[in-house]
Amino acid sequence: MGGHTHPDCGYQAIDVSIIGSVPKTDIIRSDTAEEGDDIIFAMDLDGHFPASLPYAWETTFTKDDDYVQKQMALLPVIAAEHIATAAKDMSNPGCVGTLGMLLEASGKGGYVDMGKIPAPKGVDFMQWILAYQGYGFVVTCRPENSARLVSLFESVGVDAAVVGSIEEGSKLRLVSGGEDIVLFDFSTDMITGCRPKCRR
Repeated sequence: MGGHTHPDCGYQAIDVSIIGSVPKTDIIRSDTAEEGDDIIFAMDLDGHFPASLPYAWETTFTKDDDYVQKQMALLPVIAAEHIATAAKDMSNPGCVGTLGMLLEASGKGGYVDMGKIPAPKGVDFMQWILAYQGYGFVVTCRPENSARLVSLFESVGVDAAVVGSIEEGSKLRLVSGGEDIVLFDFSTDMITGCRPKCRR
């Protein structure tokens, strides 16, 4: 299931789409990341920016149907193995912004080492991290499951890497070289306004 809220419009709205089914026990939520989890970015680097859409990384139109379906079929495999604590498909906010949405909903903080983000050669890095991904996921997991998750993504031609960690608190930090900056502090900032609620 994928969806979009619209916090800035003049009415309450949500867009949702559902493809297929999964057992209730295998659902991967986007609001269940826990302190100490690794953060994995998984992205198909084999794509391009169409001339008319400079922030939409297209990865599917020129590929074989079976290949694309194999990539899409991976998420139910990950769900069935119960190795992800939370996940979210990379959407309009780009890879880092999508992580921010996950952190906001989970009521957690975290950091990203910008040098560890998978990226294609020859593409402007700022454009890349702001891009909508044709195939991209933010996944969190316990550190002992990271190698398995990375391996599963790589088995379907998707680059994946541990880029950071979930922390207690409310800040999303970006680390690069000797710099460490706060991008969001969800004690005062908002992306979607979806705040954690008691799930027990």
